[in-house]
Amino acid sequence: MLDTSKLNKVAQIIIECFEEAGYDEPYIYSKIDRLESFGDNRWATFRWASSQLDGTNKAKFAEKVGIDVVMLMTAFQVIEAVDGK
Repeated sequence: MLDTSKLNKVAQIIIECFEEAGYDEPYIYSKIDRLESFGDNRWATFRWASSQLDGTNKAKFAEKVGIDVVMLMTAFQVIEAVDGK
C-alpha cells in the first residue's frame, strides 16, 4: 500500500482505483505527485479526475463513493459545461 496520507479524500480514492487496477508503482507515484499539488482542494481533484480517469476507473470511483456511474458521468458533464469544453 502506497502512502497517500498527504492526499485529500478524492485523491486517495483515485489512487485506490489505480492500485486495484494493477497499475505499476512508478505510474501511481507520478499520479500521487500530481494529486498532491491539489492539496485539500477536493473540487480541483474531482475536476482532474473528470478528464483523466478512463471508463473502468470512473466506474470503480463511482462504486467507491457509493453512487451510480451515470450519476458520476452527469457530474463530469456539468464540469465540462462549466469549463466551456
